[in-house]
Amino acid sequence: MSDRQHIKIASLDALRGVLALIVVSAHAWQTFILPVQNEKWQSDLFGLSARFAVLAFFCLSGYVIALSASTNIKNNGHFKAGDFALSRFFRIYPPLLIVIAATLLMSAVLKGFNAESLPNSWGGGAETSMS
Repeated sequence: MSDRQHIKIASLDALRGVLALIVVSAHAWQTFILPVQNEKWQSDLFGLSARFAVLAFFCLSGYVIALSASTNIKNNGHFKAGDFALSRFFRIYPPLLIVIAATLLMSAVLKGFNAESLPNSWGGGAETSMS
């Protein structure tokens, strides 16, 4: 892969990272802020930005995967499915395993603080009334 393609992939990865942060922010807002402060325009803004970010992320991901497959063909003269599958595996699974481990760790920490028994306004835990 040429230096120009590396720069192109790096910039697309950065853009995909920004789009992923938009989606995470929208989910966090819907989980933590929306139940307390229900503003229609904010809900619409976060909802639309998250939808756009998901669509753009998948489009860019498809382009990057197609570019990777094209590079595989150029380097080998023909498409090697095994090489392509291995490169995808080692690109996807390490971050996935890290996220799973971080989620389990956060879950254990929250259970340690007995967070599941805290009252909340969106269900689960002890119900409270705000009359």
